[in-house]
Amino acid sequence: PICTDRVDKITVHAGADGNILADLPVQEPRGLVARDGTLIVLHRAGEGWAVSAAPLAEGIPQGVLQRLFTVPTTLQPTDLEVDRAGRFYLSDAPANKVYQFDRGGHVTHTFGRLERQTPGGWDAQSFISPGKLAAWRTPAGEDRLLVVEQGGPNRVSEWSADGSLRREFIPPQTKANDGWTVDALHPEDAYVPGQEGWLTRFKIDYERHQWTVDAVWPDVGDLRRPVLIHRDGRSYLACKLTNTVYRLDGTRWVLSARILREGDKAPYKYFTWHDANGNGRIDDDEKSPLAMPGALLRYHGN
Repeated sequence: PICTDRVDKITVHAGADGNILADLPVQEPRGLVARDGTLIVLHRAGEGWAVSAAPLAEGIPQGVLQRLFTVPTTLQPTDLEVDRAGRFYLSDAPANKVYQFDRGGHVTHTFGRLERQTPGGWDAQSFISPGKLAAWRTPAGEDRLLVVEQGGPNRVSEWSADGSLRREFIPPQTKANDGWTVDALHPEDAYVPGQEGWLTRFKIDYERHQWTVDAVWPDVGDLRRPVLIHRDGRSYLACKLTNTVYRLDGTRWVLSARILREGDKAPYKYFTWHDANGNGRIDDDEKSPLAMPGALLRYHGN
C-alpha cells in the first residue's frame, strides 16, 4: 500500500548503503540545502513558512533547527536554494516569481517580469510555474541560479545574482509522447502540448536543427495527437485521441467541438457537441445524439 501520512522529518542516509544515520523532526519540509557545514531548511511554521538552520558535524545535524527568518505570508514557496555568497532564493510557482532574500529575511531581488505569460506571446524574462532551484559558482567567481519551470515547455533558465538572464535550456518535451503537429501553411511552426495545460509553439530552423520557443497559450488540455487545420479563415486544433477540437479565438485557444461519451458503463450514450453560442462551454442544448457502430476510443485515435 502507498503511505500518504506526513512524516514531518528529515532523514540522513549513509551514501554507501543508504542506512539511516540520523533524523531531524521538522514540520512539512519543502526544500533543503546542506552546504559549508550547515543544513538550511524551508518548512511549514504554523499557518505559514519559515527558513531555519542547524549546524552539521560530519554530515549529521546538531541540535534542533533555529529560525533564520519567516517567509512573508504573501508567498507560497515551492523550493529553497542558497548561493555561495549566502543569498537565499525561494521559488513561488503560483506567483511565477523567484525571490532573493538576505539572511535577515528581506527581499533583495525578484526574478520574473510578468505575473503570467501573455497568451500567444513569449517573454523569456518571465516564468511558467517555477519550481526546483539550484545554485553554482562559475570559475570566474560569479554566482548563478538555475530555475526549473513546471509548466509549459519545462524550461531551465540560468540567472546571475543581480537578475540578468544568462542562458536557457529546453528539455525533451514529454507531452509530445501523445503527439504534436506542424502548420502545413507555415512549416517552421510546430505546436507541442506542454505541462499544466499549456500549449507551446516552437520555431524550427531546419538548417541549424534548432527549436526556439515562440509562443505559449494556457488552458489547452486534452491535446493528444493534435492536427492543425485551417478552414474558412479560422484555425483549429483537432485531437485524434480525445475527439476534441479547439479553435483560435483572438489570442486564446478555446473548446469548439467534441464527441462526448456519457454513462458509467456500457451501453454508453454518445453525443456530438459544437460551441454554437461561442462561450467555450458544453451546454445541453448544443449536444446532438450520435449513433456509434462500436467503441469510440481507438489506440491511435479517430
